[in-house]
Amino acid sequence: MSLKKYGVGTCGPRGFYGTFDVHLELENHLAKFMNTEEAIIYSYGFATIASAIPAYSKRGDIIFVDEAACFSIQKGLQASRSFIKYFKHNDMEDLERLLKEQELEDQKNPRKARVTRKFIVVEGMYINTADICPLPELVKFPTNKLQIG
Repeated sequence: MSLKKYGVGTCGPRGFYGTFDVHLELENHLAKFMNTEEAIIYSYGFATIASAIPAYSKRGDIIFVDEAACFSIQKGLQASRSFIKYFKHNDMEDLERLLKEQELEDQKNPRKARVTRKFIVVEGMYINTADICPLPELVKFPTNKLQIG
């Protein structure tokens, strides 16, 4: 039945191969399961990462990112056109140093600081190193001024 309805082909992005009813049904089921208004599925991990970062972060925002971030994250960072600040790989003390430096900068221009969004971007498990992110330490940082993702 599925072969007759959808055919066969290589895996690829919906923008190229099209959106089918099963895509929309799955997104609806996922949204209900996650108790959100909507959900979106991607067929390719690179596209997910490379498009999610610029969807949230824009020119003028600041992104603190682990220096071991993978290629797709690097492409997402470029597409966001945000200001990027790298911290040493899995080094929460170095990240804290950067955050404190940023806080001092923000105090110099509080008006700008109020409209500048700040994000932290890490990988759960780094594709380049196979190291695991120290998430328990990372979530201890004050989140009132940051978006962690």
